[in-house]
Amino acid sequence: MTYKLNTLAIAILVLYSGWSYGQSFNEAELDLLAGKKVRPIIVDESKQDYFYKNFYTDFDTIERTLNKKGDQIHPYQNGTGFLAVSAYNELVGREFTVNHVYRAKAKGSFDKNKYYVFELYNPLLGTYYYEYSTSTNYQMELELADELEFSSEHYCKNIRVENNYEDTIKYYSPEVNNLTLLKFVSSEDTMYYMVFQDEIDEPEVEDTKLIMLLQNGKAYDFTDARLSVIDIGEGYYRYSFSVELPREALVKFRTGMISDLGYSIYSTNYNTKQGRLINAYIDCLLK
Repeated sequence: MTYKLNTLAIAILVLYSGWSYGQSFNEAELDLLAGKKVRPIIVDESKQDYFYKNFYTDFDTIERTLNKKGDQIHPYQNGTGFLAVSAYNELVGREFTVNHVYRAKAKGSFDKNKYYVFELYNPLLGTYYYEYSTSTNYQMELELADELEFSSEHYCKNIRVENNYEDTIKYYSPEVNNLTLLKFVSSEDTMYYMVFQDEIDEPEVEDTKLIMLLQNGKAYDFTDARLSVIDIGEGYYRYSFSVELPREALVKFRTGMISDLGYSIYSTNYNTKQGRLINAYIDCLLK
């Protein structure tokens, strides 16, 4: 199956100008995290020195405040001051249990019920604390290791909406393992797109046909997918494939559930949890 492609250069630039973070939660959902397991998100090597800013070693449970003063306030701290972070290699891959979710003391009159602190426990590392703000939930550096049952509103609130008072309103799903779904709504039409991106050390790839496999065994070839390649430095290149999709294609992908997506030299595997997450975002965009 092959689909025609419209130009998405500006949308792709906007889409990947930022960094991807973990899952986000609103105030009503935070209590569901108690007793669940979480882990720090995995990020590209070029970004590792800037992540894990929100892990702390000390929290006053009476005053409900984090200790942010001193030279070593983060576990396995690298850097000082505003640039201080926890060492990526020390925390990545570690699994923590959320022992408690505290409502942190408001930082100002408009901050009530915005800031929370997760008490995290790992049997080898001990207890750490993670600061979370519902007003900047896109910066979450944790992801769930356990399954949680959420309403459709939980996933749909993570759809980013861009409305610059133009004719077209743009909707962006969060990235799931290099895959992002988009929806453009204008007064004349509604268009759907799929963007798949990868960072590799190959400046050129001969065969750029994008192939999708579903868990029901069906396969789809996107032979006319548009490819853009950006030199991101240090010998690496970002490949971005863009495909225009009819609405019925999204319905088929949702029914079959994606299992693999890739091209000539690289393929990304999607487990059942990721497939369900993609399906949830498809449901949101199809509304």
